[in-house]
Amino acid sequence: MLIGKFKNTIDANGRIIFPANFRKDMGENIVLAKSLFDKCLCAYSEEEWKRLSESLKSFPEAKVRQVKSWLFGSACLLSPDKQGRVFISSELIEHAGLDKEVIFVGMNSKVELWNSDNYDNMYNSITPESVADVLTQLDF
Repeated sequence: MLIGKFKNTIDANGRIIFPANFRKDMGENIVLAKSLFDKCLCAYSEEEWKRLSESLKSFPEAKVRQVKSWLFGSACLLSPDKQGRVFISSELIEHAGLDKEVIFVGMNSKVELWNSDNYDNMYNSITPESVADVLTQLDF
């Protein structure tokens, strides 16, 4: 289960230390892709990425063609080095607007990587009422 929030700094070459807590749960390789919903990146374990890929096979190709192009076209396989650093491509950095400070957020089955300011804006827009409404519907 991927939970928690961590902050790290990305260097000028696009390298950043992927938090150890997440690396431990995600395994040796991490798939990094554009988010379908927000201006951030999503990191998946290989197992979760395969599950997501398989679920797309249940739809007609004409319906998921653009999704596949968006999702798979810019995705990359990351293998953290001994210090836990990974390289993020300039395309993915640009998509998420990453600069110096990057926020890693555990989202149960994936990790989101956010520009710090964008994350703060998104998080500050969440209201207790909207959270309560969803959790009530789920009998949480």
